[in-house]
Amino acid sequence: MQTLLSSFLLTAFVFASDLPVARKLQLEGRFAEAEAAYRRVIANPLEFSEDSGVLNNLGTVLFESGKPVEAETFIRRAIAASEKTGQTSQLGAAFNNLGTVLRSEGRNKEAESVFLQAIAYVRAAHDDAGIAAVLTNLGSLYGMDRGRYAEAEAMHRESIAIRDRLADRNDPQIGNGYGALAQLLQTMSRNQEAEFLFRQALEQHERTLPAKHPQLSRDRANLALLFRSTNRLVEAEKLYQRALTDYEESVGRQHPDYAATLNNIAQVRAAVGDYKAADGLYRQAIEIWEQTLGPDHPNVATGLANVVELLRVQHRYDQAVTMMRRVLAIDQGKLGTEHPKIADDQESLGVLLTLRKNYTDANKHLDQALNLKRKLFGAPSIEVAQVKASLAELYRATKRTPEAIATFRDSLAVLEKAWRKDDVRLYETLTNFEKALRTEEEFGEAEKIAVWAMRIRVKQTLAANSAR
Repeated sequence: MQTLLSSFLLTAFVFASDLPVARKLQLEGRFAEAEAAYRRVIANPLEFSEDSGVLNNLGTVLFESGKPVEAETFIRRAIAASEKTGQTSQLGAAFNNLGTVLRSEGRNKEAESVFLQAIAYVRAAHDDAGIAAVLTNLGSLYGMDRGRYAEAEAMHRESIAIRDRLADRNDPQIGNGYGALAQLLQTMSRNQEAEFLFRQALEQHERTLPAKHPQLSRDRANLALLFRSTNRLVEAEKLYQRALTDYEESVGRQHPDYAATLNNIAQVRAAVGDYKAADGLYRQAIEIWEQTLGPDHPNVATGLANVVELLRVQHRYDQAVTMMRRVLAIDQGKLGTEHPKIADDQESLGVLLTLRKNYTDANKHLDQALNLKRKLFGAPSIEVAQVKASLAELYRATKRTPEAIATFRDSLAVLEKAWRKDDVRLYETLTNFEKALRTEEEFGEAEKIAVWAMRIRVKQTLAANSAR
């Protein structure tokens, strides 16, 4: 009896000490240590009985550690435990976390359904903080993945307003709300507003989180992406390098976020023409994603698509087409046929086939991309206009020049309103449009387009030279 009693007391002490330790480690962003502590809690059969909070927290920690499959398992256990007890607030939190995991896997239809269940539960529980959290995630799904920008922005702003009413200025979630809205505004090319909010997010997290918390690295990477997209390449690479160093210290090299930062640095290297360095970094990122998420994960496809772009600019079209078909196969296998990424893949494959002069096959893929983007984003939209620019180049290449000119004009009418006139993404479309105009001997308009393109090219070259 004495042995059993001693054992029980020891076990109870371990449970009592491990749970607050696990929570503290989680809040500090020390996810590997938090995972170990939560697993010790769960392994204690005398004290642990399917506690939904512990299961949900372990699922969250696993997700942050780059283990989405395990995370989903524990979060679903948390949901089952909460359903038995009828705890609506905990159900809302668990459904919200499950939606986040599903969205990260590209399972957007499931994620939307789960987020809608989450919002119903937190509203029923009058859980204002929970409502704000779900609105942030649902807004990101609608905006970033569905193109429902007005609806998404309203959700983000409602979430931020709720946090303001709660008046807890030490809540890191305030920064999450700023960052999510900033990402949406960047997608809408409202870059000044986006930069302001990205900086607010970073400032809030620097004030409320430990110095090495992974969220700070994410904030810096988000701001760096804005800099890269606006050709501020030196600033972008500096922030990416800072994020990479911090990720190495906080989560280690074998983590999806570390890989994502390598991928982002590679994009800067590619932008300055350092293709060898970019290729090496892309392949490092792909290897980490394959090891941590599996060879058929959408992140792997993203990395491969970036390698495809390197091959394209080096005119290695045969290799690029082969790899792009693999990208499309991975994404279709994981995301289904109606995900925005499928449309992007179809467009990229159509562009490559145009360059390789496989015009019939190119037309098929570009039409599929156009139809899917119209369905997902509506018309007119930036997404549809981009595919139209690719179709216009196909028409030009196949000597359907009047049709090409009309389609270029249609595309640019949307893009120049959505983007700044010196946006580097316009350059290729403008140069192709100029060629079509010269074919039809519309020299006056061609000269104007050539000057517009040259201004962008000069800006792009200056930015690239400063980052070399």
